[in-house]
Amino acid sequence: MLTIPSKKPRKNYQGRSFKNRDLTNQDFSYADIRGADFTGANLTNAKFNYALAGLTKSQIIIIFIVTVILFVMAGISVYIAVDMPRRFLRSKLEGVNHFGLAIFTFIEFINIGLLVITIRQGIAEAIKSFFYLLSLMVLIIPILASFAIREKKLDNYFSWFGFSEAPDSIVWLFGKLRMFRGGNLINSVSYWFGGQEDVNPIVGTIVALMISIGAIFILIITLSLAVVLAKLIAEKWLANIELAGAGILAVILGVITTINTSRHSSPWIVIILTVSFSLILILIAQHLAKKILAEDEKNIFLLRLAVGIGTLGGTCFKNANLTDADFSHAILKSTNFRFANTTRTFWRETKYLKFARVEKTILVDIKVRDLLINGWGKEQEYISANLRGANLVSADLSNANLRQADLSESSLQAANLNNANLTEVSAISTNFTTAQMSGTCLEGWNIDHTTILDNIESKYIYLLEKPKPETDDRERRPSSGYFQEGDFTKLFTEVINTVDLIFRNGVDAKAFMSSFQQVQVENEGIPMKIQGMENKGDGVVVIRIDVPPEIEKEKIHREFMEIYDQNVRVLEEKYQKKLEGIQAQINLNLQESERKYQIELDARSEEQKNYMMSLVDGIFQKSTAANYLVTLNFEGGSFATGFPVIRANIWLDNHPLPISFTGNLTPKLEISQLYQNWREKYQQLGERYEAFNLHSRITVNQKKSKSSSQIDLGIQEIISQIQELEKEWRSLLNNWLNDPNFHKIEKELRTRFNRSDQVRLIIQSEDILMQRIPWHLWDFFSDYQFAETAIGLPEANRVEKLNIAREKIRILAIFGNDKGINIEADKKYLSSLSSKAEIVSLVKPSRQELDEKLWDEKGWDIICFSGHSQSKSDGSTGYFDLGNETKMTVEELENSLGTTIRKGLQLAIFNSCDGLGLARQLAKLHIPAIIVMREAVPDVVAQKFLEDFLQSFTNGKSLYISVREAREKLQVMEDKFPGASWLPVICQNSAEVPPSFQCEHLARQ
Repeated sequence: MLTIPSKKPRKNYQGRSFKNRDLTNQDFSYADIRGADFTGANLTNAKFNYALAGLTKSQIIIIFIVTVILFVMAGISVYIAVDMPRRFLRSKLEGVNHFGLAIFTFIEFINIGLLVITIRQGIAEAIKSFFYLLSLMVLIIPILASFAIREKKLDNYFSWFGFSEAPDSIVWLFGKLRMFRGGNLINSVSYWFGGQEDVNPIVGTIVALMISIGAIFILIITLSLAVVLAKLIAEKWLANIELAGAGILAVILGVITTINTSRHSSPWIVIILTVSFSLILILIAQHLAKKILAEDEKNIFLLRLAVGIGTLGGTCFKNANLTDADFSHAILKSTNFRFANTTRTFWRETKYLKFARVEKTILVDIKVRDLLINGWGKEQEYISANLRGANLVSADLSNANLRQADLSESSLQAANLNNANLTEVSAISTNFTTAQMSGTCLEGWNIDHTTILDNIESKYIYLLEKPKPETDDRERRPSSGYFQEGDFTKLFTEVINTVDLIFRNGVDAKAFMSSFQQVQVENEGIPMKIQGMENKGDGVVVIRIDVPPEIEKEKIHREFMEIYDQNVRVLEEKYQKKLEGIQAQINLNLQESERKYQIELDARSEEQKNYMMSLVDGIFQKSTAANYLVTLNFEGGSFATGFPVIRANIWLDNHPLPISFTGNLTPKLEISQLYQNWREKYQQLGERYEAFNLHSRITVNQKKSKSSSQIDLGIQEIISQIQELEKEWRSLLNNWLNDPNFHKIEKELRTRFNRSDQVRLIIQSEDILMQRIPWHLWDFFSDYQFAETAIGLPEANRVEKLNIAREKIRILAIFGNDKGINIEADKKYLSSLSSKAEIVSLVKPSRQELDEKLWDEKGWDIICFSGHSQSKSDGSTGYFDLGNETKMTVEELENSLGTTIRKGLQLAIFNSCDGLGLARQLAKLHIPAIIVMREAVPDVVAQKFLEDFLQSFTNGKSLYISVREAREKLQVMEDKFPGASWLPVICQNSAEVPPSFQCEHLARQ
């Protein structure tokens, strides 16, 4: 007996009518709702936990009477199926009638075979077999009757062949066929039912067989319905008792009939046969009923018929709105849910749901129903399953195959989808909040702005179900490593408002363009544009189209593919007609036709090419390798008070005016504290390296170096501590930038840029900490591989340039104080550029020598300083060490540097420590671009950066790409020098265009 896990008494709603009532948010938990009528009621968010539904006691009594009647009918059916052929066992003589025994056994084995066919293939196949047999008999009997010829006619026929009369055997055979004539056949059947023994055995066999088969079908239906109904109103014991009763009834009837009709002095052989076959038939039928109870799909309609009978008068939710209702742990036998809206209805741990009517709901699928009840779908197949509106909260679907399943409007909150296959699933309005999706395949899944992807727990996903041909590449995202917190959601933010069109046999450009225009017209001119086109290999092409958020993506996808297929057929017919015309020409003149055929193919190829170019030029809204400028101007504020106004400006498509929008950021003192902790450890590491003569390019304060002897932490321990702090940087920075008031800026950037675009993003702020933090850790830069950040002052201006012609790019290389560092590597690499540029070197120059070179009449394109430098802690100013105890500030060279800038100086490189103060002073002179190090830089790191940067820059790559590549190549050194790739930064004058390296001159990009 089922018990309620609570002492709370049940509220009694038996037989109550709630028809068409609004019961939103009502609580029926633990209630007795047997016989209650909720037809058409609004039960949104209603609670039915542990509720008891089904039949009332009076209705149970009625069903009990029905089951008794059905079991009696089943027993009588068994009796008839055995008794009809048993008549052949009667004999006027003592002993066994061997002929009758053979017929009896034949018919009973046909009965058994019919039951076996029903078990193995279903009752539909059994009925089909019966009708095949019946049709064969209906066809053969008239044919046999037509050969029933009298003796006189037979003699006439044989006389044609020279015989005086027909042979006796022929006359006897054709005489016997008269039994199949209509009148004789009817008389024989009447004699059979009258109990006469001189009936023709063939006719008797046919009659007995037909009646036995009919009885078997009645047995199948009545026993199956009776067993299911008995299970509905009671436990297994009732069905067992009534089954035994049906068997006993069949045996008693058979024994009594045998004794009354047998002429044998000892009829025990006939009784044993009757009892044996009766029990065999009832046991096989019982096995069939058990399979039906187990929801055997071949006979499922018998179960549904029984449930339909058993739900009459039971609890009714027909046409009710059960959206977000909770039936967990409820008892739901004999309950009617037909046509109910079961969107996100919670069925977990419900009981006897298979004995409820669930037509026109997703519960009609047995596998889906079991998944909703137990939440266990691990490694199961749900291909093309209808899970629309399913409540799968916390369900385990790891390694499950959900290919092409409909998950729209369902809830998968906290579900385990690790390694699941979600290829081409429909997930419109689906809630995946906190779901686990590591290793999940998401090829072509259909989502939109209503799909909730908050706080997804995912390390990586795959964008292909199967690897590309001859590779093991399934397009893993990220390509290496794991997603950081929030990365998954950001990855799919871009595709939420897109429709993926998958073409598996290439794409016909003309058909595509025509379809694109037709879909726009049919949808009232909705704005659509192509976001990207990707060749997946093996003829598969994916074209991604941007559509507005409110547009139904499924409708656009369906219409587009239907129109495209139609256009392709039309074009194919057109091309086929052209080819047929060419073939006619071939028949006239082979050589001439071949030439025309080639012209036709070339014309078609050229037509395809022209349409594709038109498609790319006319529909694509952006170049695949465009250059864009973005400035983020932090207008006042600090990490303590927040940044109330952040103005973003985007210069697009070479337009002279930017697109502008604003956001803000909340206070975040944790960033200030994290920077202080990081810098403290970084300085400790520098001091430890100083003790081992591994110098940085900063003038070491001797007083400070004495304290380094007090540091008791080992180098490796400090490195580990710095690396842990760097992990905190990424998480803290991105959480801060994910603030909704700033995230809208990021969303605009992602909407307007392709991943292949080159983006220069300048952070403009007076706050020195804003310039020191590692902006490259922002997730935006992980997704956009050709974007790089720079820092700048909020105000920008440009100076009027003097028109001075130079034959070559001129580089002024200044080598300052080299105490404790090796600047020979810098000299060597700069010297190697002599074929591309004019290199002028100054080694430890005096103030006058440096000033004089800056006043050079030809001017300079690049100034590169290598040595020691340092900035004030507030970043207001700094100095660089020329050697010989000569330290210079930018202010001391303001006039000469200002003149050099007017003469065309484009770039200043300070390959030295802590250069933000120098950059700030140079920016006030309006130099186009500066490269400095944010903090103290190890000597070997500075050497590698300069070499890698100049190699990329002098080979024609942009300034920003060159810095990013050189900076990222420093990562390999971070096992010894953590944060190495964080140090280089561009300081950009946003009023100037960054330079590019050309052999004749340093040009603007």
